[in-house]
Formats: sequence, C-alpha cells, structure tokens
Amino acid sequence: MKRFIVFAWLFSGILAGNTTDQGPVNLFPDFEDEESEARIFGGEPAPEHSHPHQVSLQLTPGNYHGCGGSIISADRVVTAAHCFRRVDPTRLRVVAGANNIKVNESSQQIRFIKEVVIHPRCNLPDYDYAVLRLDSPFQLNNMVKAIRLAPVNFIPSGDCEASGWGHLNTTHTVSTQLQQVRLTVVSQAVCNRSYINAFLHNVTPRMICAGERGKGACTGDSGGPLVCDGYLAGIVSWGNQPCAQAGFPTVFSRVATESDWLSSV
Repeated sequence: MKRFIVFAWLFSGILAGNTTDQGPVNLFPDFEDEESEARIFGGEPAPEHSHPHQVSLQLTPGNYHGCGGSIISADRVVTAAHCFRRVDPTRLRVVAGANNIKVNESSQQIRFIKEVVIHPRCNLPDYDYAVLRLDSPFQLNNMVKAIRLAPVNFIPSGDCEASGWGHLNTTHTVSTQLQQVRLTVVSQAVCNRSYINAFLHNVTPRMICAGERGKGACTGDSGGPLVCDGYLAGIVSWGNQPCAQAGFPTVFSRVATESDWLSSV
C-alpha cells in the first residue's frame, strides 16, 4: 500500500496552520533516533562547507536533528511549515556552519528562534513555507552564507541538488555528516499524474518535483534545500513511502511562486 508522507521527524508541539484532508497523511514518530526512517537517498558525503546556507534544526535538550533549512539573510531562515506542526519553537536551536552535526566544530554557529512565521495560506501539504526570525544574526562568512531565493517565474530544469543529514538508504545506514544528492527535475504533469494515480495528493503550482528511483529526500530532510542554478528553488516537503521509489519523485515547495512573500517576512 502506498502512503503519502510529510517529510519530517515531527517535533512535539504546535503548528499554526491546517492539515489537508486530501489523502492519508502518515506522520512519523516525534524524535529522530537510530531507528528512524531514511532520509537522503542515493547521495554522497558533501565536501566540507559546500552548502554554507544549510542549517540543522535541533530539539533541545539532547540536540536531536529534526529538519533542515536555508539561510536567506543573516537573521532569517527558510524551512517547511510542517516542521512546526507539534513543536514549541523555544525548544529548538538553529545550527549553521555544520558538517558533522555530532561534533562541536569551530565553524558552527548556534542561534535560537525569535519567531516562526507560517505562510498565511498554509494548508498542508500546500503552501508548506515557514520563515524563522532568529534571536541574533549569524556572522556570515565562507562557511555560513545566505542563498538567493529563486525569482518569480524561475523554472528549474535538468539536475539540481538536495542536501541533508541522516540515513543513507533503506538499510538505515546512519550518517552524521552532511549528505548531498543530484536530482533531476520532473515535469509538473508527470509528477501530478503519478501521485494522483496512487490516490495520494495533487501536485499544486506551489510544488516542484525532483528525483528518481533510488535518489531523493525523505523523513528528516524536511525544510532542507533544493538548489538549482545557484538559487534556492525548493524546500523539502512530502512524498511517497518507502522513499525514492520509481515514479514517485520527492515533492518540494516551489520557492519561485512565493519568493515575494518569503523575502518580505
């Protein structure tokens, strides 16, 4: 049986927004641990600090990684709204400049969340956008950088790149080092047909699909980046379970359609 999943290790707490009533939503356990579902599929270890916009959202105490995100200015991070479905944001820390999230690297900078701004039209999994306002700005450098938002009407094609921490495959091989994977963009029509035929969910104009059999994002990569031509083009949102199956690419929130809102928050 195919299941539609929102790609988060869902922290415990609250989300200001509604869940969709289209399709069965399978939410994963609250805390990411060694037994959890896989995340980046078919990728490779990322060269150190090759994704300086990437952050890890971690639950305290314990510093458990739960979601990814992308720095868009010194004091703002873009991520997925569903990461905050069940969490008190005051319990989260935002870690930038990390390669190995289990090591206290000198490049890491840690900030906390002052405010979570959920898209006003959020109706999960549609409009799965959130902007985090931080308690103090990051010190931007070669290891901690902002990424440009894809402009309105930007249409990615060919290969893009997703990144995140965690298991490497369905055997639950664990990695604490940042992983990256090249993903081919799939047309809206093809992606929508695949998911509709499986009775899962419509792929709306606020979504973009990328991936293939054995390559994609999954639980715990939520909120992380899809980078195309140097722009933040997508935010990891949802997909099918098991992840990275043939015909079921990862679905990302499309940045271009809401870039004006994201940049104005």
